This record gives sequence, structure tokens and C-alpha cells, in this order.
Amino acid sequence: MPLGVRSFRGGVAHYKTATGSYAVDDGCWLVLNDGQSYELSIDSPAEVESTVVFFPTGWASVVARIFRERPELLLDEPLGTGESVTFLEATVPHDQSVTSQLLALDRAGRHQKIQEAYLEEALRDLLAALLMSQRDHRERANRLPSAKASTRQELYRRLCRGRDYLGASALSAPTLADAASAANLSSYHFQRSFKLAFGQTPHEYATARRLSHARRLLTDIGTPPAQVAVAIGYSSYSAFHLAYSRHFGEAPGRVT
Repeated sequence: MPLGVRSFRGGVAHYKTATGSYAVDDGCWLVLNDGQSYELSIDSPAEVESTVVFFPTGWASVVARIFRERPELLLDEPLGTGESVTFLEATVPHDQSVTSQLLALDRAGRHQKIQEAYLEEALRDLLAALLMSQRDHRERANRLPSAKASTRQELYRRLCRGRDYLGASALSAPTLADAASAANLSSYHFQRSFKLAFGQTPHEYATARRLSHARRLLTDIGTPPAQVAVAIGYSSYSAFHLAYSRHFGEAPGRVT
């Protein structure tokens, strides 16, 4: 498949590639690189809406060149193609840049035939936003303790793999050792570095994903709270009630 970005609403799309597992739901989007093969399954008892955008081969390199090259070179060689681009494959929380452009493309495609000129401009702007999101990854990687940038980037890439493992398997209560193994790190190295990179512990992240799934079952589908507790793996309703209330500031029975 070509380079593309994916988002889903009303359910969870589980992507599995040769390098990782990803759960894409209402709260995030995922980019997969050109040529990446995958398996896809949808987890939802109701209809799921998706927005999936693919880009022509080579466009990412051309757009990235605007950010990488000196202005003089862009004038002297306006038709240069630039170096190839490889995106970090990881789920990313919705934001005002990538998400807003995805939704605009989705609305345009649902309500009218998209004009070619508009589509070309929108795809290039979306690529630029995706490239800017890579800068955010680099900033988080720079929080990690290493003198070498390459070491920080590799550690961050492994942390993202472990985080996506936690998200993809959140309902089965993955252990810290499981996630660290997916990241190819020791448990304590993973735990400590995860908190530095993402501002929360692996357990806090996995719990938040479980509870977000619970909220979707309550609000979108109307599943009774007691059934939701069982569905997301809590041993008792009281434990689910307490965790949900702490996380969202309201009891699960009050969701409408």
C-alpha cells in the first residue's frame, strides 16, 4: 500500500504489521509508510466511520524538501525531488493540524465530488502537517537521557512500539514485562523512559485506553455499566466504578 494516514470513529481498528500492533480509535490517527503491509480487523458492535487518505508515491519527498533545503537551492533547483521520507509508524493523539485537515477532506468527500485542484492542494497541506508531527516526535525523543541523538531516536522508536502494544492489547491487561518485551527493552528501562517521553507511566497509559473504550461503550452503544466493567476486564464493578470516576470525574452510570 502507498503512504497513508488513517483515523476511525465509533470503534477500534486493529492494525498489525511486521514491526508492531496499533489500535486506532476516536482519539488518535496512524500513518503507515509506503510499501508497508498489514492485517486489519475492526472491533465494534456498531457501524464504524473511517477516514483514510493515501498519497501519490514521491510526494512526501517533494514536500519535505521545502523544510529541509536552503531557500537558495529551492530557487536554483525548483524541480528537485529531495531525499526519501520515512515516517515513524506510531499512533498519534488527535491535534489541531493533522486532524482538522483529515476531517476537512472527509467532509468534502462525503458531500460532493472533490475537485482535482482542491484535492492536490489539500493532500500537500496534509503531508506538510504530517511532516511537522515528526518534529513533535523528535522533541519528545530529546527528553530522553543520551548524549547521542541517534540513541535517543532509537529509544523513542522502541518506546512508541511498546506504547502501541499497550494500546492494542489494553483490554487484555498487558503486563509491564509484555510491553517492555515488545519494545525490546528491560522492564525498568522501559518504565523510566516511558514516563520521561510521554509524561505518564505505562500502567497509567494502558488504564486510560481501557477507560476510553469503556466510555465509548457507554455513550455510543449504551451498554449497561456492569456489562462494560466485564467487557474491559475489571474483576468487579466497584473497581471499575472507582477507576472510571477518578479518570473522568463522574460515575459511569451518569454518562448519557
